[in-house]
Amino acid sequence: MPRQVVLTLDDDVYEALVKKALSRYGSEDAISRVVNEELRASLIAAVEKRALLEQILSEEKPVKIDIEEFYNFRRELSKRFEER
Repeated sequence: MPRQVVLTLDDDVYEALVKKALSRYGSEDAISRVVNEELRASLIAAVEKRALLEQILSEEKPVKIDIEEFYNFRRELSKRFEER
């Protein structure tokens, strides 16, 4: 069931939404429809990004190093960076 809410939009955001409404539906009156579509797409993208990140983080890593090797690598990298 659709719900009505009041949003305060920055001018640039409002103008972008109006342009999309005009482009997609030929009317500024379709701004609510565009807002719903854009929010839905954004929410879906956020969920998909989160799922991808969780997948990447849960995968077995091909390289294993101990903490001392890591710190040595980090020091060497910092040293190279500072020399530039």
